[in-house]
Amino acid sequence: MSSTRRVIDTESQSGGPGRVRIGTWFLAALAIGIALTWVNPTPSAGVYDTGGGGGGVVGDGYWMLSASGKVYNFGAAGDFGDFADNVGGSIPSPAVDLAAVPDGSGYYILDTAGRVYAFGSAVARGSAVGRLDVGETAAAISVTPTGSGYWVFSDRGRVIPFGDARHLGDLVGLDLAGPIVSSVATASGNGYYMLGSDGGVFGFGDAEFRGSIPQVLPGVTLDCEVVGLVPTPTNRGYWLVGCDGGVFAFGDAGFVGSIPAVLPGVTLDQPINGMVAYGNGYLMTAWDGGVFNFATDKDFLGSLGGTKLDSPIVGVVPLPS
Repeated sequence: MSSTRRVIDTESQSGGPGRVRIGTWFLAALAIGIALTWVNPTPSAGVYDTGGGGGGVVGDGYWMLSASGKVYNFGAAGDFGDFADNVGGSIPSPAVDLAAVPDGSGYYILDTAGRVYAFGSAVARGSAVGRLDVGETAAAISVTPTGSGYWVFSDRGRVIPFGDARHLGDLVGLDLAGPIVSSVATASGNGYYMLGSDGGVFGFGDAEFRGSIPQVLPGVTLDCEVVGLVPTPTNRGYWLVGCDGGVFAFGDAGFVGSIPAVLPGVTLDQPINGMVAYGNGYLMTAWDGGVFNFATDKDFLGSLGGTKLDSPIVGVVPLPS
């Protein structure tokens, strides 16, 4: 069954505070300028800090990240540099995720080996290098609300906290049906979600479980894997998106649009590979840098669709509100 035409709105009860809420045992986000002060050149350390400062940023914008470590900025999102500009050479392992600090004055790049690269006011506090099993890769990074820490998540559901980020549980040791493809902290910083490629949702801390694809469609294999999860501002629901742009809404997440709904019968040039909160809705990106805005209170600010890229786009992050 394809996720392109299926929109689900459901809600379930979750466990008590501090417990893991697992809906299924399966898998399921300014001044322009670069202030380069110093770079830690030791690859084995896995931590690269370009320094730099700057105050908070006002306005709308977003960044996109390519697998080569290149960052593209749109709108008011500042250019704080990227791997090629500030570190030099080829990135040791493909970049996999991007996360902004709370005031929008910097960001982190995570690569699949668990190395963390900090730009602008972002401070590198450690990496997952040497802390992953053979064959395990880093999959996502999420910053704490204070900006003084972050979590690194692996494709096997491992959680590695740094700074003031707290370990609230993980999926290590579970026989997952597929890799963890997306992870995001709650607004309070007291919880986080992990999403499996089959649409399985795993909630820890105050991340409330509200349903999952395998729960509402038991035994059904989607034609297109699920690639992103966006919590609602109330933390009482979330949206999931498939690689075809089909959207699944749970809890108090209202359906605000999907690719099949606005482009019926159209096959995208490249699949959707992520979705992030954006205004009162969400923003989707595709491997070729295409951007799809489903927010009525924020403008579309550009994309890389039709641009010749040196590597696929692997992530997008909005300028924090």
